[in-house]
Formats: sequence, C-alpha cells, structure tokens
Amino acid sequence: MFHRHIKVLSAICLIILLFSGCVVTSIYPLYTENDTPVFDKELVGTWHQNDDYWMFEKDQDKSENTPDSESKYRLFVFDGKTTGKFQAVLFPIGNKRFLDIFPADPEEANEWYYWHLLPSHSFYLVEIKDDELRLGYVDYESFEDMIKENRADIDYMEYDDRYFFTAKPEALQAFILRCAEHNELTTEVYKRQSR
Repeated sequence: MFHRHIKVLSAICLIILLFSGCVVTSIYPLYTENDTPVFDKELVGTWHQNDDYWMFEKDQDKSENTPDSESKYRLFVFDGKTTGKFQAVLFPIGNKRFLDIFPADPEEANEWYYWHLLPSHSFYLVEIKDDELRLGYVDYESFEDMIKENRADIDYMEYDDRYFFTAKPEALQAFILRCAEHNELTTEVYKRQSR
C-alpha cells in the first residue's frame, strides 16, 4: 500500500515538473512579412543551464530564397537525453528583440507523415549580456493566471492539457510586448559554454 502511494505521489510530482515552466506555443509565427530578421553573431555558440544545452549556428541552407533566409539560425536543443532540431529567426519589435523557434523538418519522413503534423512556434524575448543569454517567455502557469484574472486578451485554445495561441502575428506581438513591459514573462538564464 505504501509503495502504491509513493508511485502516485511520484507521478503527480513528475506531471507538475513537466508542466511548470512549459512555454505556450502558437500556430502562427511571431514575426510578420513586414518585420526584418537580424543576424547577431553573439547568439552563435552553445549556451547551457544545468543539463540543457542550446546550440545556435548560422543556417547555411540556401535552398530557400526568402528575405529571412540569410538571417536564420539552426538551433539544436539537448535536454540531457535527446536533441531537437529547430529553425530560429531573431527580429526586433520596437526596442526589444525576439526569437521565433520552429521545428526543423525531420530528416526521414514522407508526405503522408507531414500531412499529420501541426508544427508550432515558440517565441522568446532575447537579451545577451556578457556570457549570459536571457530568454523570456509566456509559461503555462502564468498564462493560466492571466486566464483566471481575465487578462489573457488574446485568442488561444486548450487541447490535451496544452495551450496554443491562435492569434495572428500582429496580435501576438502586441500581447508579448505587453507581457514584457509588465514583467509577466518567465525568464531562463543560460551561460555561454567556453569557446
């Protein structure tokens, strides 16, 4: 009986850990076609926090001939067990810089597989100072508080215990700027790995 309670308690703790600090994602990117992506070489490199590593590289893929293709990053996120591959775009909104992250295409997949994907964007306020990368984002817990307090004035949906922003980029930008100005973003701090 005691072991059963311990297992249940452990499962509850694991769920709490998994969903605390989770970023709310969006079906639309944060940037618009009118926004100008920038490339900051200071972002290139490996950043770490405990067992989490974020490695940014300049995206060398020339197959896309779009205005932002010269400013894209490839991002590899290692969580201590597995690596996720992403595309990332850095761009300014007002006097702040934001990073929009989108999953890279899987290396082995067919068209049938792609039809079943609904990739989502995550976005972060970016501040780099010395050897410190600060990433600010809207997390689940903060967003739930906004919903309860009727401050979540943005289109969203909840599905399978996850929140997704469904607003268009212009509304997303207004919302994330408001969150940044009112210190409502959760901030993670990463240290640059020695070069």
